Amino acid sequence: MDHDDDKIIKIIPAPCWRAVYFEDEGEPYEDPLACFALTASGEVFAVTNCGGYFDIEGGIGPNGAINFYMFLGPGQEITEKIKVELVRQWHNSKKKEESKKI
Repeated sequence: MDHDDDKIIKIIPAPCWRAVYFEDEGEPYEDPLACFALTASGEVFAVTNCGGYFDIEGGIGPNGAINFYMFLGPGQEITEKIKVELVRQWHNSKKKEESKKI
């Protein structure tokens, strides 16, 4: 990829948007977003308030987003259904890690 493809061509503010991750045991953690950034290549990155970033498909940026689950927009909350799904995904990721060790 050319460096020009990495160039940010548009910043879209993300007031009240949050990235949801799962932590140990699948507990949800919310990280407020500062903005979304569109690059010349068409890739879109979410930029957190603490300066981390990752592509909107949950790919890993330099600060990592391995445990990224979803975005919550203004007025959206983490429901019990989402919490159950986070725990399920956390357990599945642990199973995959264990199978790689074998």
